[in-house]
Amino acid sequence: MEALTLQQLLANVREELDDEVPPYLYSDAALTKYLNEAVHEVAVRTRCLVESERSDMCVIRLQPGVATYTLHPSVVVIRRAYLVSRPDEALLRTSSIHLQRHRSAWRTEQGTPRFLIRDRQQRRITLSPIPDAEDTLRLELWRVPADDEVMEGPSDEPVIEPLHHHVLHRWACFRAFNRKDSEQQDTSLADRNLSMFEATFGPAPTAAALQTLQIDPLSGTVPVWF
Repeated sequence: MEALTLQQLLANVREELDDEVPPYLYSDAALTKYLNEAVHEVAVRTRCLVESERSDMCVIRLQPGVATYTLHPSVVVIRRAYLVSRPDEALLRTSSIHLQRHRSAWRTEQGTPRFLIRDRQQRRITLSPIPDAEDTLRLELWRVPADDEVMEGPSDEPVIEPLHHHVLHRWACFRAFNRKDSEQQDTSLADRNLSMFEATFGPAPTAAALQTLQIDPLSGTVPVWF
């Protein structure tokens, strides 16, 4: 299946909205925003963007005595983390609650990191033990589109697989029909388009579900994989 450009996606949305003749009820800017939201929603719901190569997302330089590091804004779930010095030994993804119960000194002990903590979908991670030497942490993760992947120009394409492009307009129509200041506000049509979108991509995961995906089984919670 061929990829669709932003121009083609906008045409699909306008056809569904019956808004193909100027002056338009919906601006290109508004519909483009909704289409970018759709790509984001697909990435979160299907976890289709798997990343292990981009250095700005997947590489963190560790410094002695520093336990906490900021994640790239596009990171949703860290699937695996390992030190370059020990590539065959994945860090155990766990929670601060678990470590507090089983390793009371986890906040202060220093050495080679063995545990990775990311509580409540925060934009940072904490390592334990605290690194006592320079090293590099590599991440394998699920993510959403980065700022440099947002569609802006007519020839831009969604970063997700072309297989999913033909349903993106359903999210945009859902958002457009739900606009309270629009002449075409129609909650029944909005609900219909949302149902068609979710029939393909499923419902949005809860924050609790995403947190569960970040915990390894050895710490007491079994992640759901597919």
